[in-house]
Amino acid sequence: MKKYFFTLLVLCLALQVNAQKKIKYDVDLTYFYGLSINSDFGNFGRSDYKMNALGLRASVRYQFSEAISAGLGLGLDGYHNPDYNTFPVFITAQYAPLSDNRNAFLFADLGRGFGDTTHFNHGTTLNLGAGYKLMTGKNFGLTFRLGYNVRWADGKSKSEILNETKEGDVLFVRFDELKHTRHSIITSIGITF
Repeated sequence: MKKYFFTLLVLCLALQVNAQKKIKYDVDLTYFYGLSINSDFGNFGRSDYKMNALGLRASVRYQFSEAISAGLGLGLDGYHNPDYNTFPVFITAQYAPLSDNRNAFLFADLGRGFGDTTHFNHGTTLNLGAGYKLMTGKNFGLTFRLGYNVRWADGKSKSEILNETKEGDVLFVRFDELKHTRHSIITSIGITF
């Protein structure tokens, strides 16, 4: 995990030296309102489980033009029902389509979860949505985002536990270790500088 932070730090410093005004940093706190989970084990909706998650994300973007920026980021997400954590490394892009208001933007994040399988669940994640920057200074502002998240969890090896009952053996599978797809609505608040 340290090598990912070190790589991102070196990249930030290298880009900062070459392009002082073109580098943007974002830190966001995200809430994931879970809608559904689909897996071989079954399909579950919000009425079955109160699925949610919290995520903390940090990214650095290069401003290619007034409208387009892209970069890299790191995150730490904690999912509930089922409970597991992810450590996504992702690419991010923003597009501000309105020439008279560059504070309104569309965004996309595509990443992959890394880390040891004991503490972090691997998988691919995609965020799409729209946001707004409320600039409080020339280079500092608050950001608000609303979007859609899909997470394709790789799962670990299936953990099967046999529980003997009078009716026979019952098989239990830890759901967080199964491959599954999770759909969520995301809202976030953050800072950009």
